[in-house]
Amino acid sequence: MLTLTEAPRNPFKNPITVPVGSGLAAQIPEGPGRPSVRWHERARHMRQRLSHLHEEHGSALEYRRLDQDWLEVRVIEHALPVGSLLTHPSLAAILIEALELQLGESAAVYYKQGRILACPASHADIRQGWIGPMDLSAGYCMALPLK
Repeated sequence: MLTLTEAPRNPFKNPITVPVGSGLAAQIPEGPGRPSVRWHERARHMRQRLSHLHEEHGSALEYRRLDQDWLEVRVIEHALPVGSLLTHPSLAAILIEALELQLGESAAVYYKQGRILACPASHADIRQGWIGPMDLSAGYCMALPLK
């Protein structure tokens, strides 16, 4: 599995990390072969698991409304942390598509200690202690410009 970390990247130490934007990085597990191949391969395995969960339960994600604009999202299988969906562009694409369906418009995403919150991008603002607002539309955790 790929793990999301906020730790600064050090290219001379293991495990190897791949920056995914907004100060976040994907930690690539050690193993044989090139790290980039392992990164893509682990993401493929995670997509397969999400697909299996969707087939089995009708959805791989659960949502909890915090109020009219805000929701929290998690993967229905606790062994797959929701933060791992930010570790690869193909996983972020799954997350943002699901959030936009729930919100009915573009989503602003926030991350903090393994939790992900989202609100409509039109209502995005600074949320103290959270990384965000982020725009995942390009597959990476890009800072969403505030109006």
